[in-house]
Amino acid sequence: MPKRYKRYSRRQHQQEPIITLLVLLAIAGVSLRSSTANASTHWLALTIGIGIVVSIIVIGLVLWVETRRRHALLALDHAQVDQMDGVSFERYVGTLLKAQGYRGIQYTKTSGDYGVDIILKKDGTRTAVQVKRSNSAIGGSAVQQAVAGMSYYKCSRSMVVTNASFTNGAKTLAASNNCTLVDGLKLGGWIAAL
Repeated sequence: MPKRYKRYSRRQHQQEPIITLLVLLAIAGVSLRSSTANASTHWLALTIGIGIVVSIIVIGLVLWVETRRRHALLALDHAQVDQMDGVSFERYVGTLLKAQGYRGIQYTKTSGDYGVDIILKKDGTRTAVQVKRSNSAIGGSAVQQAVAGMSYYKCSRSMVVTNASFTNGAKTLAASNNCTLVDGLKLGGWIAAL
C-alpha cells in the first residue's frame, strides 16, 4: 500500500491537540492567578490571554485541515482507484467531474486521443482533461499533452486529474499554461463529498 494511504489512528490525532490545549489553559490559569498582584502584570496577563486565543484558533485550523486531508485520503483508498484500469478510472473521474458541476462530458477514443481523455463543458467553457492513474508523481508531459490536446478539441481550458501528486515541474508548467491540476488529495475530497 502506498505511503499516502497510511492509516491514521483517529484517537492519537485527536488527543495531541487536546493535550496541547490543556497545557496552554493551565499556563494561562497560573499566569492569571499570579499576575493579579499589580497593574503592570495585567498587561502580561492580557498578552498571554490573547496568545492563548490565537493558539486555540491556529490549533483549530490545523485540526480542520488535517481532518479534511485524512478524509480525502481515506475516500481515495476506499474507492480503490489504484486497482482500476485506465478506462475505468477515466469513467470514474468523469462521474466525479459531473458531481462537480461539469456537463456535456464526452470521452475520447482510448488510443490516438491527442492527450485528452475527457471533454467537459461548464458555464459555456470547454475543458480538455487528461486523466492519469499512477503510483508515482505526474510530470510535465501530462500537462503538455492536455495543453496540446486543448486546441485540437477546440477547448479554452485544460485540466490534468490524477490519484497521485504532481512534480514541481508539472506545477510550474501548468501555472504558465493556465492548466488546472487535480491531485489525489483534491480527488479524494471530491469522492468524500459524494
